[in-house]
Amino acid sequence: MANVFLSHSCLDKPFVRLVGEDLEAAGIFVWFDEARLKIGDSLPLELGIAISSTDYVLAFLSHNSMGSPWVQKELAIAAALEINGQRVKVLPLRLDDSPVPAFLADKLYANFGSAVQYDFEFRRLLTAVKPDALPVDNHFFYCLTIGSTRKDRLLRSTTAPQMKEWVLDYLLGTIEQRDRSTERHFAYLALGEIGGERAEAQVEKGLADSDEFARKGARGAWKQLGH
Repeated sequence: MANVFLSHSCLDKPFVRLVGEDLEAAGIFVWFDEARLKIGDSLPLELGIAISSTDYVLAFLSHNSMGSPWVQKELAIAAALEINGQRVKVLPLRLDDSPVPAFLADKLYANFGSAVQYDFEFRRLLTAVKPDALPVDNHFFYCLTIGSTRKDRLLRSTTAPQMKEWVLDYLLGTIEQRDRSTERHFAYLALGEIGGERAEAQVEKGLADSDEFARKGARGAWKQLGH
């Protein structure tokens, strides 16, 4: 099983947590500080051990993380291990237009700056970390499939104010690309729980979806929206 360490700023944690949960759903062991650290642990010691025993350090690059001393320390440890030929490999993931640190400038990066591009960039990440987790065809269930579990995962992330618009953008940007009616069904239901004018407009459009099960999800969402 591949192991990944998520190096990030606490200010980016809601988004990073969603990425971590999607990675876990793909069968990847994720070292996430809030789940692994306990009261009384020595932070430098535990972080050093975690980084040295992982396969990949995912560097979530943002204006927040570039100003975080802890992130700088984590990346310095990971870079030193990688340079010394140990198994650790640093994978940069950009969240905004912040500059890429010099020691990562020669690496290809995934660009998670757009919610609409999330699935594409996540697939690129899986290709690097665990290619056998990718679907063999469009109808193969995998970690990004929108079903009841992932719907709940997306909605749970909206409890963080900065994630509500991101999830809305994600659903609106991908719903028409989903060939499977079951995915559109759950996407409509998610929009019904999020609410707002943009969600309502998409749900209303879904009432005329070509598939009955998808329309059922849209009708359920329409009721959630008070109609």
